[in-house]
Amino acid sequence: MTASYPYDHTPGYVQRTPGGGPDAPGKWWAMRASVEGAYMGDRVWRSRVAGEISLWRMTLRNETGFYLEQPLKDALYMGSTNLMMSLVMRPHGIWRLGGGFNYMIDGRTPTAVDPRGGRREYALGANGTTSLDLFPMKPVVVSVQGDFGTLYAARTFAVRGTAGIALRRFELFGGYEYRQVGKVPFNGPVAGVRLWF
Repeated sequence: MTASYPYDHTPGYVQRTPGGGPDAPGKWWAMRASVEGAYMGDRVWRSRVAGEISLWRMTLRNETGFYLEQPLKDALYMGSTNLMMSLVMRPHGIWRLGGGFNYMIDGRTPTAVDPRGGRREYALGANGTTSLDLFPMKPVVVSVQGDFGTLYAARTFAVRGTAGIALRRFELFGGYEYRQVGKVPFNGPVAGVRLWF
C-alpha cells in the first residue's frame, strides 16, 4: 500500500499494514505524472512527459521525449512503454523491474525546400527497464532508472538519476540523464516537476 504522496503521514511512501482490512491507511493504487526539460549537449534540447499507473505491485509506465536540434535542424520523438513489477516495497524505497518496447518518430522540421518537414521515419524495439525510488528523509526523493534495449537495429542504453524535494503532491527535481542510441549519445542535466496521486 502507498500513501497519497511521499511523506503523507508516513516516514516514506510505502505503508506496511499487517492484515490490511477496509480501515487500513493508504491505498492499493498510485499514479504519478511528470514534465521536464533537458539540455542534451551539441545544441540538442529535450522536453519529456511521463506517466505511471500502479496497481499493487504492477506498474505501467510511458515516457515520451521530444528532441529538437537547434537551430531547427532536426526533431524527433523518442520514448518507451513498460510493464514493471515491484520486487521490493519498503517504507523508504521501491525497486521495480520490467520490460516493454521503445519507439521513435522522426519529426522532420520544415525547410525552405520542403515546408512540410520532409518524410517521417518510424522505429520500434524491445526494452528492459529497472527503477529505484528512495525516500530517505522528509522531504527528499531520489529516483534512479536504467534501460537497455533496441530501436530497430540499433542498441539503446539509458541511465538517469534525479533528486527532488516533495512539497505535498508536487516534487521539484533535478538530475542527469545519459542515453545512447546506436553510436549517438544524448546526455545532460534535467529539471522538472512531478505530481503524485
